[in-house]
Amino acid sequence: MSARPVRRRISRLAAAVLVAGALGFCASCTTGTGTDAGAATSQESAWTDTHSAAPTGSPATSSGAPVEPSEQATSPEVKAVQGSQGVENSYGVSEAPRSSEPDATSQAKLAQQPQKQHKTAKLGAEVQVVPDVVVELGKIRAVTAEASLPGEIGGPAIQVPVSITNNTDADILTRDVVTDIFFGKDQLPGIPLISAENDQFPVNLAPGATATATYVVVLPDNAGTTVRVTVNYRAADPLAVFEGTWPGAAGVKK
Repeated sequence: MSARPVRRRISRLAAAVLVAGALGFCASCTTGTGTDAGAATSQESAWTDTHSAAPTGSPATSSGAPVEPSEQATSPEVKAVQGSQGVENSYGVSEAPRSSEPDATSQAKLAQQPQKQHKTAKLGAEVQVVPDVVVELGKIRAVTAEASLPGEIGGPAIQVPVSITNNTDADILTRDVVTDIFFGKDQLPGIPLISAENDQFPVNLAPGATATATYVVVLPDNAGTTVRVTVNYRAADPLAVFEGTWPGAAGVKK
């Protein structure tokens, strides 16, 4: 056998070994890459599962029953008002029960009509404004009023006590009673001095009870000698009207 064929065989064997080594290297690279990719995929899947799971203590899912909000606690005062069908005003005070509230149309019609009035009474008389509800004036006194609130005017004034007696068998609403005081033949209005009014009507007046509110008004110029007091118990009912000579009027110019 010659040397040349032997060399060729050795060369071919070496080439085969090189090819086999190269193929093995490529296979190992491919396997490593697949392992890394699989690990990455597993990590991503684990991350997704972890973050998509509902946290402990979270609200029920949409498949669960809805959670109803608890009812707001109601105070005993409000329950009492609701039970009596009364009205709780903005001060949180229970007013007398009302069978109905006037609508806007009725109130507008009422405002357009002149309010009726009872026959004029003397200053010391009583007027029954509605059945079993009586209005009466106390003793009118001449006073010197001092202004203590911004915008008030002090000076010669009169103090007029107004009493209401409830002879009905139910509470009546007296908070909205309005009293006006006029002077002289021209019916000049007195100037109210709110800061001097110590007594006011309560919101409600119980059956058989009497309440008194005291009004103080400063005399207008040319007050004259007569005073006229109107008491508006309710807008739908006639006015109680009282008229007479006020104390101290003898020294006033007519």
